[in-house]
Amino acid sequence: MIEQLILVIAFVYLLITSILDVKYRLVWDYINYSFGFLFLIIRVLEQIIMPDYSAVLSVLSVSFLTLITGLFLYKTGAWGGGDLKLLTALSVGLSSLPSDKLVIISLTFPFYANFLINTLISGIIFGLLWSFIGIVRTKTYKSFGKFYWGIIILAILLVIISFFAAMKERILFLLIAVFCSYYVVKKFEDKITIIDKKVKKLDEGDWIIKEFRIKGKLITKKPTGLSKADIKLLQSSSLKMIKIKDGIPFLVSFFLAFLLTIVLKSNFITLIVTNM
Repeated sequence: MIEQLILVIAFVYLLITSILDVKYRLVWDYINYSFGFLFLIIRVLEQIIMPDYSAVLSVLSVSFLTLITGLFLYKTGAWGGGDLKLLTALSVGLSSLPSDKLVIISLTFPFYANFLINTLISGIIFGLLWSFIGIVRTKTYKSFGKFYWGIIILAILLVIISFFAAMKERILFLLIAVFCSYYVVKKFEDKITIIDKKVKKLDEGDWIIKEFRIKGKLITKKPTGLSKADIKLLQSSSLKMIKIKDGIPFLVSFFLAFLLTIVLKSNFITLIVTNM
């Protein structure tokens, strides 16, 4: 009963944050903190009803590792602050859920581990799809030469061929297709991600593309984006609009990975390995 309750709450949490990330490119802190606190309350009640100190240790250790790893990715700019807070909150709820399927050799991955693996795969796929939507939306494809069109056609052909290939060849073809797609997206990244944004609408974590000196203070480009102090300083200036790098709403990939983990009761890598 408790496991089903956690899954329902996680579904609602991920659905809300995905919608907010797509619409506003941010999730308000009180939402992350509220759901994290809700998961914590459920875990405490669970221990009162059915004490299990090994489960407590598991939740604490996984949540701590998630927080440390997330902080590293946040500080290096690989993740946004919303990704860190969301995954840390989820780790409290999902980390001790049992696995429903055996994985490689004799190891068993719990639900949370399957979820993380699926998040990685869905993040790559969603990121590429979102980027290509950006290429179409901004009509960036008009600046493609024969070389880049050739790469795109090659990637499409490899995906089609992979459906008729053996499992090992299929993985190879798909990996090459992903690499080709990423290469094109990276080359035209600036044209599809740089946008103009009103200074009064800036949010913490927004990535500026150039430095600003205001009232003798330098606002530099940082992996973690703008701080509240940076925004306050920019809003005190005469600037009305600045260019920022618009990120991909990766929280959607968390939601997709959650659904896939429930449906597959495993992860992409396991399914591939067990079918080779």
